[in-house]
Amino acid sequence: MREVKTLDSNKAVADKCLAFAYKEYKDFLYKYCTTHLRYDKNSADDCVQNAYLLYYKKLLSGETIKYPKAFLYKTVSIYVKKAEEQFLKNAKKQTPLDDARNLHAPEIDRLAADLDYDVLKALLISELSAEEQELYNMKYVMGMTLKEIAEVLNTTPTAVANRTSRMRAKVKRLVPKTVNDFVKEKK
Repeated sequence: MREVKTLDSNKAVADKCLAFAYKEYKDFLYKYCTTHLRYDKNSADDCVQNAYLLYYKKLLSGETIKYPKAFLYKTVSIYVKKAEEQFLKNAKKQTPLDDARNLHAPEIDRLAADLDYDVLKALLISELSAEEQELYNMKYVMGMTLKEIAEVLNTTPTAVANRTSRMRAKVKRLVPKTVNDFVKEKK
C-alpha cells in the first residue's frame, strides 16, 4: 500500500512540475525550434512535444531535475539536430521538379514480354534429376509439408529442407541459361 502512495505522490509531483514547465517554457522552446527548423513547423512541434515527454518520464521515474529550463533546452536541441539530419537525408533523395529530366522507363524486350512461363517452368524442371523432380512435385505441386515429405522419403525434415534449398539454388542458377536458350529458339 505504501508503494502505491509513493507512486501516486510521484505522479502528482510530476504533473505539477510538467504543468509549470509547460506554462513557463513552451513558447520559448517552440520559438527556438521554429527558428532552427524554418522548413517544417510540424517538426518543431514534434521536438517540443518529445522534450516534454522525456521530461515527464524522468519525473515519473523519480528523478529530480534541478534546472528544468536547461534540461528542456538541451533536449530540444538534440531533437532539432536529429530533425535537421533527417531533413538533409531526405533532401538528398529528392529532385526539384524544375531540375528533373524527362526519363523514360526502358522498353521491355518484346521476346521477354512474349515468354511462355509454363514452357520455361517445364524446361527448368526437366533439368532437375528424378529425385529433385519428385521433391519439387511433393513440395510445390502437392503442397506437402517438410514433415510429410520426410515420412514419404523415409528421412528427416531437416534433410528435406536441405535438399529443397539445394534444389531451389540449382533452379536459380539454371534460369538465365534456360531463358537465353528459349529466347534463341524463338528467334
